[in-house]
Amino acid sequence: MECQICFELRSVSLFIKITTNCNHELNICKLCVNNHILTHLDSKDDIEIICPFDKCDQKIQYNDVKKFVSKSKFKRFDTLIFLQTLNEIPDFRWCKNPRCKFGQIHADRERNPKMTCDACGQYSCYIHDIAWHKNSVCDGLDISTKNYINKKTKPCPRCGVRIIKNGGCNHMICTCGRQFDWSHISHKP
Repeated sequence: MECQICFELRSVSLFIKITTNCNHELNICKLCVNNHILTHLDSKDDIEIICPFDKCDQKIQYNDVKKFVSKSKFKRFDTLIFLQTLNEIPDFRWCKNPRCKFGQIHADRERNPKMTCDACGQYSCYIHDIAWHKNSVCDGLDISTKNYINKKTKPCPRCGVRIIKNGGCNHMICTCGRQFDWSHISHKP
């Protein structure tokens, strides 16, 4: 058969249903599906991967991804799902210590906005999602502090945590795992 992506003649055994929900004929080879998934995982930190068939809008499901990619790539996919799930929990915050990759749910936010990381002890503000602002009342970060944050930091495109660039190249990696180019992100949240 001829693959509709690479236009190579391949053995019929290399053509299998891409997703459990696809209704189109088997016309894309395993190699192209694998490359499609890998390209998506390497270039984006989004776990929603759509079938590569031109007229199909079905999401490639968890078990479908597992049957196409290597164990190490599937582990990356699994990690992305885990991180996305954490970021969807409203009370979850990542530690603000750049050397710590820990996060936690802060259930006591109403009475105490000051969070203490269970892994490293770093203090942070639940409300503003920044390192704890000493000598300032949480409700009223002073204007100069707000201006500094808005001028010197940029929000992570995935989780919104404010990040400051202190030199080096424009390739940034947030504590949530998202990678992005500093020059392509606006200072505004």
